[in-house]
Amino acid sequence: MLESGSVTVAPASVEVIGTARRRRFTEVYKRRIVAEADRAQRGEIGLILRREGFYSSQLAK
Repeated sequence: MLESGSVTVAPASVEVIGTARRRRFTEVYKRRIVAEADRAQRGEIGLILRREGFYSSQLAK
């Protein structure tokens, strides 16, 4: 820390922000999620979507 008179100043931190990358899913994974959604009872599809981090439009496609 640096001292300036009676005030102590901490050095600025440098944060490196990573580049966003698209997620890629295998065919086996996609088939498993669709099969699980087909077997789901009323209201369970939302739980599956939240657990996997999907939107309903992604399942509809």
